[in-house]
Amino acid sequence: MDKKVSVVVTCYNHEKYIEACLRSIFAQTHQEIELLVFNDGSTDATWPIIEKLSKENRHVKGINLSKNFGHQAAVLAGLTVASKDSDMIISIDADLQDDVNAIIKMVDEYHKGFDLVYGVRDNRDTDTFFKKTTAKAFYKMMTLFSTKTVENHADFRLMSQRVVEKLLDFPEENIFLRGMVTLVGYPSTSVYY
Repeated sequence: MDKKVSVVVTCYNHEKYIEACLRSIFAQTHQEIELLVFNDGSTDATWPIIEKLSKENRHVKGINLSKNFGHQAAVLAGLTVASKDSDMIISIDADLQDDVNAIIKMVDEYHKGFDLVYGVRDNRDTDTFFKKTTAKAFYKMMTLFSTKTVENHADFRLMSQRVVEKLLDFPEENIFLRGMVTLVGYPSTSVYY
């Protein structure tokens, strides 16, 4: 039986990236996928571009949030919608900082029995000194606060439907998905890009 894959793409003022992001996702995946594109209150032309792309491709569904709720809330909204009928839900930002080639690797890991597959950057050579330094400081700080995170992992991950359902049961009001997903407890692994 084929498993349904939904990719949740979050956007905030990404008019420069959204079209290239969606096209590259379609180009790199070899199975039918659904793209749920969430516009988090953009003030640029992001939403009209999403509308155009959804009219051109039946696999693209645009969701326009009423205002800017913030990145984590937009991702959570996407997971909520996708979990209703998807076996695998992949979250990614539209800014092209994550390598969409890793999506195929993530799906392969799911088929090996992993419910949670983290997309992890194994190379930060293109980052500025400031970004490298603040990223390192962030992960050290999270460790000091006893928050379990996966180093060099942001919000690019694959989750099975049951992981998302458990995640949605959390009563958190201040959402920090990077820390929350590690608490769910199903088999997990990482793919590097």
